[in-house]
Amino acid sequence: MGTLYERHGERHSFQNAVIKATIAATDAIRAVDSDCRFIQVDPFMYREAIEPASPEARNAARDFNDIARFQTWDMLSGKTHPELGGKPDYLDILGINYYVDNQQWLLHQMTRSILFSNECPSIIPSAKHWANA
Repeated sequence: MGTLYERHGERHSFQNAVIKATIAATDAIRAVDSDCRFIQVDPFMYREAIEPASPEARNAARDFNDIARFQTWDMLSGKTHPELGGKPDYLDILGINYYVDNQQWLLHQMTRSILFSNECPSIIPSAKHWANA
């Protein structure tokens, strides 16, 4: 999230605006239909520094895995950036997009990591795999 604005140093303000808009839209829809369910979908990625790796590459991979990959969900749940108004209710259902070419982790490890770290239902709405023809 925020890729369009990263060059201009506005990534965090863009992320914050998207999170606030998601919260406002969720609240507005729930005010009309309290039974409505929401799926918050993000691609799940895992990064490793390719050896031989510099300390900077190892740190970047670790920071991505520890901070960035769950950042949207953490912000929506209020786990991070509580000033945005997030709370666990905004993580109704987690949608996990899995693309074999955007991470270095096996699907079963990924889903186990997410399913056991969150108390809400999870689905995989999109998956892509290159098959040998």
